[in-house]
Amino acid sequence: GPAWSPDGDYLVGRKRLTDTSSLGTVELWMWHVRGGAGVQLTKKDAQPDAADPIFSRDGRFVYFSARDARYAYNRNVDEGIWQIKRFDRVTGQILPLTGQFGGAAAPRLSPDGREMAYTRRVRSKTVLEVLDVATGAVRHVADGLQRDNQEGFAFHGVFPGYAWTPDGASIVASADNKLWRWDAKTGARTAIPFTAAVEQRVTDAIRFAQRIGGETV
Repeated sequence: GPAWSPDGDYLVGRKRLTDTSSLGTVELWMWHVRGGAGVQLTKKDAQPDAADPIFSRDGRFVYFSARDARYAYNRNVDEGIWQIKRFDRVTGQILPLTGQFGGAAAPRLSPDGREMAYTRRVRSKTVLEVLDVATGAVRHVADGLQRDNQEGFAFHGVFPGYAWTPDGASIVASADNKLWRWDAKTGARTAIPFTAAVEQRVTDAIRFAQRIGGETV
């Protein structure tokens, strides 16, 4: 899940590190398009896991999803195990931007950079909210999105595959096995029709005759 810097010179992405756990942990790194060793943004000891990095419009900040600890089974999503943080490329400081129950993840900045969309879990549903970056005001946009991966490994991000439209008026995401366009102000949704050519091979199942019943087991 890499992302381009605004000037097109850098990519920010995830580097998975394995040690005593086969699952390991993740650090955020930044690489120049011409190559090189890269620049480390987060450290596994201070920030155990990270995902969904994106640059701010001016390139100074990197927003990302931050797990509160290394992956563990049976975590309660309501505890807010994922939150959104912001890395300052000038000062090196990392600041939390969210902290609510149900977590917050997968930040997406609007084209003008004034608003940030993100997903969180409310009861059993994944919801979409938008935060005003300047004031901190939050508004609810939609619920019932495709289930996020907060309690999972999040190998490909906590909620991949959604985005603002170029005009900043709508947000496109998946739900109910369809693609939808949500109005970023009102939350009204419109289905986006699509077709897919699918070729699937089905082989004969292997079956063995089984004797059912009898006096002994």
